[in-house]
Amino acid sequence: MKSDPFLYFFVRLTTVAAFAVFGSCREPLALFTLPDRQVIRVEVARTQRDRARGLMFRERLESDRGMLFVFDRVGERSMWMKNMRIGLDIIFLDGEGRIMSVKSHVPPAPPDSSDEQIPFVSAFGQYVLEIAEGEAHRHRLEPGQKIDGEPFVMKR
Repeated sequence: MKSDPFLYFFVRLTTVAAFAVFGSCREPLALFTLPDRQVIRVEVARTQRDRARGLMFRERLESDRGMLFVFDRVGERSMWMKNMRIGLDIIFLDGEGRIMSVKSHVPPAPPDSSDEQIPFVSAFGQYVLEIAEGEAHRHRLEPGQKIDGEPFVMKR
């Protein structure tokens, strides 16, 4: 079968245009259940590119949404708030989904912030869950509690 160069060009062009408009997937990819049984929908950032972008430039984050940053093993993780427009609660989890540390009310970085002025938080974890500011307190999240997630997320 002979390939059609116009069709190939059209498919490539629409794929590139769709990526430019929509960027990476912004749909929830996993459901997590917090210790109080509240279910949240979580975007999963597995690649270096996705982890680097994170929740940058978001204008808001719903109370039942979040983003999970996935790493290969437990280690020191630092989350930098560059280009963040919203405050967050940041939860560091071990490989089983157990909370190791909770950093509440991490402020956003004003657009004109120098690199030295941009807030960052660090703690040990294999996974880092970012949720809307104030949600960790509302759900009474604390070290030692377990967050249940879909097996493909918590067990690589």
